[in-house]
Amino acid sequence: MRKVLLLFSFMLLFSFGLEREFGVKLGYLFGSYDSVYGGNKDINSIETFSVYGALSSEAPQGFTAGLSLELVTSNDFDDNLAWSYTGIELNPFAQIQFSEKLNLYAGFGPSLNRFKEKVGNSSNESTSLGIQFMVGGKYRIWETTGLILEYKLKNFITGDYDNTLLHHINVGLFFSF
Repeated sequence: MRKVLLLFSFMLLFSFGLEREFGVKLGYLFGSYDSVYGGNKDINSIETFSVYGALSSEAPQGFTAGLSLELVTSNDFDDNLAWSYTGIELNPFAQIQFSEKLNLYAGFGPSLNRFKEKVGNSSNESTSLGIQFMVGGKYRIWETTGLILEYKLKNFITGDYDNTLLHHINVGLFFSF
């Protein structure tokens, strides 16, 4: 009986106009951080890759509200420096339909971030909490497929790399059903 109720509840969840979306994003990362090895290090034009999934529903007020879960990763290797960054983000967002094909959105949310740095023969890694703010647009090419353009600002608020600000500029492809 519990399995039948669980299955029925799951079917109800997806029958009340929830739009499901997933996508991939490629982008560039800019920013700076205080290295644990001394000095301020710049991050310039480093490629990022992320995947996400989202659920959203139209609110009675005329906009769409949703929640996305995103995994983002980036790394860089230089002559004397190597670092990598991985983040898991939970982003509530609001989206408005600007035209038939164009939607604009904004959101913010918490993240869990892993930052590793290696200078010479020394290395350090730290896990930190962060918060990010994002704005962007989605352009539907077909009914279930479209393009994304997004700006995201992330701030690490704990850990060895606290007060690190990262700027993401992303483009991507999304699929909704």
